[in-house]
Amino acid sequence: MVKEIGDSLIHLHLTDNDGMFDTNEPLGAGGVDLQSYVEAALEAGIEANAARHGLECVAAIEIGTPFGPSIQTPQRMLRLATQYLREEVPILET
Repeated sequence: MVKEIGDSLIHLHLTDNDGMFDTNEPLGAGGVDLQSYVEAALEAGIEANAARHGLECVAAIEIGTPFGPSIQTPQRMLRLATQYLREEVPILET
């Protein structure tokens, strides 16, 4: 999907899920290959695309939905997500 939208891509939404439902599980708890997703976005030129529009390239971390894990502790989920990204997707600057 990332390659198909190529030069339109200017930011990412990072989420994890079971592959069936949009549950926004804590990053690393589902089956999404975030490393490959980020690498594909970089190869598609996401940074250059954002710069062309005068924007910084950013990634949003999606946490929780009514169908997924509770977000009663969003700070904890964000801390876990950034820890996961630092360890498992080091290509990102967190």
